[in-house]
Amino acid sequence: MKSLLMTTAVAALAATALTSTASADKYADVVTNFTIGANIDPLASHADPTRALGAWNSPAAGHAVTLGAGGTLTVEFLDNRLVDSTGDDLKIREHGGADDYMVEISADNTTYYSLGSKAGGASELFDINSVVIASGIDEFRYVRITDITEDGDTSNGAEIDYVFAQNSIDAPVPEPASLALLGLGSLVIIRRCK
Repeated sequence: MKSLLMTTAVAALAATALTSTASADKYADVVTNFTIGANIDPLASHADPTRALGAWNSPAAGHAVTLGAGGTLTVEFLDNRLVDSTGDDLKIREHGGADDYMVEISADNTTYYSLGSKAGGASELFDINSVVIASGIDEFRYVRITDITEDGDTSNGAEIDYVFAQNSIDAPVPEPASLALLGLGSLVIIRRCK
């Protein structure tokens, strides 16, 4: 009985500590897909999709990813989720020319819902309320941005500097110490069973 109680206590402690919710920043964390469009040298520094991650970078510093004509960028929020709340929920900073782009969001990186298109050149705001109502989904992890081009367009496409979840909730993230505690708990269980 004492062994069972000890095993249960260790397992409960490990499960509770497995995730913690640190205060997350609201910027996209990782690039999950980047398909470079036409008119862009894939080796050029402005073709680096990680330039769209994190906080705003000064346009003078040239820290934005250029999608290329018809290019697509998909980013993911790891430590937070985009949610609907009062006002606009998503902010995308595009600088450069007034290049049109389409924005879609997804909870699972499989099914995407359109938020419409915008003409770039500044920070654009999106309200996800209609998507939440239509889909029944209230938390989104992925944002896909696709440059919209006309036939014969010779532009470099939209230049994305950041993707920001103005309205978001923190998501639980496993901590390394918690994983170590879970491993220790497993060793105790194995030893008690012998």
